[in-house]
Amino acid sequence: MAGDDAVQFGLGEPDFQPPAVAIEAFTRAMSDGRNKYTSTAGIPPLREKIAELWQHLSPDLDGSSVCITMSGTNALLDVFLALVNPGDKVMIPEPYFPLYPPDVVLCGGEPTFYPCKFENGFVPTIEDLESLVDDSTVAILYNFPGNPTGGNVSEEQRDELIEFARSNDLWLISDEVYDRIVYDNPHVSFLGAGYEKMVMIQSFSKTFAMTGWRIGYLLSPDPDLMRELTRCSTT
Repeated sequence: MAGDDAVQFGLGEPDFQPPAVAIEAFTRAMSDGRNKYTSTAGIPPLREKIAELWQHLSPDLDGSSVCITMSGTNALLDVFLALVNPGDKVMIPEPYFPLYPPDVVLCGGEPTFYPCKFENGFVPTIEDLESLVDDSTVAILYNFPGNPTGGNVSEEQRDELIEFARSNDLWLISDEVYDRIVYDNPHVSFLGAGYEKMVMIQSFSKTFAMTGWRIGYLLSPDPDLMRELTRCSTT
């Protein structure tokens, strides 16, 4: 109703089209008859290419470290399905992407909200995190670059947040779907930073402006977790 000249702040919707090479390849694949169900984790060549993309941070990654999902949204739910049992708690940043808490609740878990304040660049303090974690907490979700805050971390801040997860034996869920949309400093990933008990959520929607294509993926150096995530992706 607002018209084509209105700016939508409610969605992460790039205002440009996907790369021409991707559109051409997609069209060619459809014409070649590649329109059927694929393997559960996605076609092996794509998974291998994605693993190669991140090997500069984690050299041991291969196609088995990747599971293609129906968007980053689906990837998020798969992670909670794999990690959360009834009564478990998951630490979630506040402000947050709206689907974080409902997904945890759908799995029978309980979201615990930790504050990301403006005066600290929207990065949580270890003191705040320590005051909220308890024996029922199984995972913490970090979202950098942050949605909706745009907050990001330095390597030092990242390492402190990883150490918090390590010291409390938590699964670390890193939502990095905005990693290509940064302006002031290079993106600092949680992958390959010395903590294997982690999983990264990624989306083609933001990287390639393919929001309507519904393609995302999960990536983890933990082979047991990847098997569970692949099983969950069949849902």
